[in-house]
Amino acid sequence: MCIFYVLLTNSNVLYIHQAIAEGGATGPTFRPEGMTKGFAVLTIAGRKQDGVVDILAQRLCLSTSADRQLNMRLFADASANICLEAMSLADQSSETKKPIQQHQHQQSKTDTSEELFLDRSSHIRDDEEIMKDFHQRLDSLHVILRGTNEVMFATKTDLALPTLKDIVEDESLISLFNTGGGDDTTQEDILKKRNFIGRIGEDKTPVFATTFLPNDATYNGNYQSCYFGNTRSRAPLLNSLHNELALTSTAYVNWQNTHQFCCTCGAPLEYIHGRTCAKCMGSDWPRQDPSIICLVTNPTKTHALLARSPRHKPYLYTCLAGFVEAGETFESAVMREVYEEVGVNVDKDSISYIASQPWPFPRSTMIGMNARSSLDVDMAPISIDPIEIVDAQWFEKETVYQAAKHSDEIGAVLDPKVVEANKEKGWDGKLLVPSKGVLARKLVDHWLEDD
Repeated sequence: MCIFYVLLTNSNVLYIHQAIAEGGATGPTFRPEGMTKGFAVLTIAGRKQDGVVDILAQRLCLSTSADRQLNMRLFADASANICLEAMSLADQSSETKKPIQQHQHQQSKTDTSEELFLDRSSHIRDDEEIMKDFHQRLDSLHVILRGTNEVMFATKTDLALPTLKDIVEDESLISLFNTGGGDDTTQEDILKKRNFIGRIGEDKTPVFATTFLPNDATYNGNYQSCYFGNTRSRAPLLNSLHNELALTSTAYVNWQNTHQFCCTCGAPLEYIHGRTCAKCMGSDWPRQDPSIICLVTNPTKTHALLARSPRHKPYLYTCLAGFVEAGETFESAVMREVYEEVGVNVDKDSISYIASQPWPFPRSTMIGMNARSSLDVDMAPISIDPIEIVDAQWFEKETVYQAAKHSDEIGAVLDPKVVEANKEKGWDGKLLVPSKGVLARKLVDHWLEDD
């Protein structure tokens, strides 16, 4: 299937050719028996304003469903989004492109390339000479947090990752580490406030997490127009590498702030690889506590059980979640939490693992599950725990699909200001689900794409 567009951009005619190749259980006429999955390859080529013909955007859209109608709608939405992406690029004048290219070059070690990953380098953390070198390298990169709730962003999808050289030379950055209120912050003061979290890139550049307190400390600097944003609501919008950097840094800073003294003898702890007690030589290490999060559907999988907690706005519903208790299996935790929070029995044999995600608020590992309610009734009655849950409902698939679509358009759905500013995009104000990038949304999408 091929679609041709003629777009008017900045008084110039831009010709765009969009090609959509569909396969599997997705095409409008082709669906042999046994097909259970499908895909669409979306490609947009066009003549740019400089006259060069090139690929403007390309995307692979996968589906695990054999639902032809749902898949065609899924691919149509993806097609519309990639067209908007190409139009946005085309609308940029040559003057606006130049600083963007410069900024991307500055962030080349940490940009959106999926090939980059965080090498945590656990095997060398005890090597004092290597660590000393890492701490003194002027090209080392830094994830900067304000308290434990916010992280410094360069753009909506990229963290600001200043080097040590940037920090010690830029007045707006060095002021962050000046807790005394004067101008006496030294490079040594800055070095003491950092946690090594790993290395990235071909040259294995060391990366550190660092924070300044309190949470409400002001930042009026102008370092590359960077800003602080809430980590919980905005980290899911980051590319995968920067999301991992933000969550890992938050976890380390949270742990360091809450583990100042030895839990055995009470003496102060020193930070080496973990934290070591100089008195009794006991050690403590950063950890994550297991928590389950589960999307429960009815037995026929036409409806999903979503709930709203007291900390969420009236429009935001998500999956049920809770901590795994000592000596408890993940499956048992799913059954217990669902029954305690909404009074619904889960079919134990239906529980399946989907994925996991670190969630350092303060130190959880979310274990993502799907499950079905027991077979005794298709739509089990709900009885909420008013302390844990404000409301819970069975939502049909089409309603959740539309809510997911609007959630993607809005972005940071945990940020009420962002949601309010985006109400004009056609959303009726009734239901949103978590944004892309968080585990709850992965569970919802898994259900939406299931037959």
